[in-house]
Amino acid sequence: MAAATLAFSGKYASSLACLRLPASKALNLNLSLNKDLPFEMPKVQRPVFPEHKVSVADFGGIGDGITKNTEAFEKAFEALAKKGGGTLVVPNGVWFTGPIVLRSNVNLFLDKGALILFSPDKGDYPLVKTSFEGLETRRCQSPISGKDLENIAITGFGAIDGSGEAWRPLKKEKVGTSTR
Repeated sequence: MAAATLAFSGKYASSLACLRLPASKALNLNLSLNKDLPFEMPKVQRPVFPEHKVSVADFGGIGDGITKNTEAFEKAFEALAKKGGGTLVVPNGVWFTGPIVLRSNVNLFLDKGALILFSPDKGDYPLVKTSFEGLETRRCQSPISGKDLENIAITGFGAIDGSGEAWRPLKKEKVGTSTR
């Protein structure tokens, strides 16, 4: 299976979106969406990153699913930012963490078997000034965020679990009865 890629580049890079597409469809996304629109839609350019590569483990991260790695992610992103960018590798393991703040010119790459598991503790996500549905407000920091970013990507073969059940529990009436 090919790696799926979420790539963000240019003026709107910090307006992150979540897509779950087979890699084969993700790579051809621009081809069909930019046709016959009533407005100009610039094509997304594939980002290119400097050769620097570090692992979250190089900064004290432990992928045991228990140790909180928020500080290790922050140190790794900061080190790459000081070098002008590169790739932050998340190795095989369960990387429990609080919020991650992306940096320009950095590719967050998840190895096969890597899982970034965000903390369900609401205390880990401080209130931040933001815009929501067109209104200036304060909300909890998102698990993955960034501001005024350019040339970023989340790539690889791993998975990201935002612990959404802690924020918005699934209503019982939304789930059917199992017939097994």
